[in-house]
Amino acid sequence: MSPDPNINQNQTAGQPDEADHPTIRELWKLLENWLFENCPVTYDGLNPPFTPAELQEMENELGMPLAKDYKESLLVHNGCQHESLFGLFSLNDSEDVLISWRGNLLRDSDPLENDFPEVQNVDHCSRWIPIADNGCGQYYFIDLDPTEKGKVGQIHEFDYECGGVVKLLGKSFSEFFDNYVRDIYDGKYSDGGDGRLERVRY
Repeated sequence: MSPDPNINQNQTAGQPDEADHPTIRELWKLLENWLFENCPVTYDGLNPPFTPAELQEMENELGMPLAKDYKESLLVHNGCQHESLFGLFSLNDSEDVLISWRGNLLRDSDPLENDFPEVQNVDHCSRWIPIADNGCGQYYFIDLDPTEKGKVGQIHEFDYECGGVVKLLGKSFSEFFDNYVRDIYDGKYSDGGDGRLERVRY
């Protein structure tokens, strides 16, 4: 797979232009080009796009519509095969999203207190979509059922070992993904020595 030839070459020279508010597809193009040049193993691990029909089947299984910007991302790449895309977190493909979503619903439901009034004080919710995880009980969720102080589609990190929300990662998948691509171009990630992406500073 080679980088998209239609990418604006001015964008590849630096981080996304804040004034332009890149679309999901534009952000993916920026990320693809950077990975192609710097982390070829992670680049090769990007999965093919979801089809609209497959996306509809996924929403039918979940019983709810997904956030529009996240759906746009799936229609570019249905996740990534390597866990290094978000540092220690993998970007789940649709199958892993559904597996984790079903598994979290089987957990005993307990109330909890957290430091984020935007997120419900529960340890799981059927309207939290697990888009990424590290295999050790930590997840990035798209929250489709926030509190009145939150926003539908916000992204939060939840740690089942610590028993709560660790941080808010964005008010939407678009904001989360935009911040991530900016971090890439700001030098917070690099080749870990084996062609895979690695976070080097925060």
